[in-house]
Amino acid sequence: MRRPPRPILDRFLEKISPEPMSGCWLWDGAWCQGYSQMMIGSKKLRTAKIEYGHRISYELFKGPIPEGYHVDHECKLTCCVNPDHLQLLTPTEHQRVTLERLPVHPLTAKSQTKTHCPEGHELTGRNLIVGVTPRGTFRTCRTCRVRKQQDRRAAERTANPAPPKPPRTHCIHGHPWVPENLYRCSQGYWHCTTCKLIGNKRRWAEEKAQRAQKGATNVSV
Repeated sequence: MRRPPRPILDRFLEKISPEPMSGCWLWDGAWCQGYSQMMIGSKKLRTAKIEYGHRISYELFKGPIPEGYHVDHECKLTCCVNPDHLQLLTPTEHQRVTLERLPVHPLTAKSQTKTHCPEGHELTGRNLIVGVTPRGTFRTCRTCRVRKQQDRRAAERTANPAPPKPPRTHCIHGHPWVPENLYRCSQGYWHCTTCKLIGNKRRWAEEKAQRAQKGATNVSV
């Protein structure tokens, strides 16, 4: 006789180690890139899945997580699952809070006050790219980055041009690719007339066989 599944709360509580100084609940279970993980659901019912421990903690002690929201660690410790250290944020708010917590390096501090790039493009909205490096955060212009990528690809095409394609002499089935054997479809593409006729004959033969088979079935009935 199978034992009933253990409650998620019991499995969750046996995997935590409270830290008295900071109040964090340190995770003793599985990890992935610094974040706690635990399997929930049933393998027998094929509902088992891996879920982050801090999201499980929020749902167990605070309530359901609205769709599209992130669970943020106010204590800045990703392995903490204390529900009192967790808060709900939208993706935009979560990104802003994460970037604000990163240290600002003296070399990148100057870029935080720039409003325009050297080319004069405004560093706001969709034109602003915010990135993270070991030295801190940086801000750059999307328009300039796209232009640099286009210039680099154009230079690569100029330095390594593609070899010219040889003139076509036959279709894929070996029929000669000459004006007498070509026709133009409604989309403006050229096709082999011989291939078209062979395909039509094959389709007509199949339709004739289907009609004959259908007539024989009706007579027998």
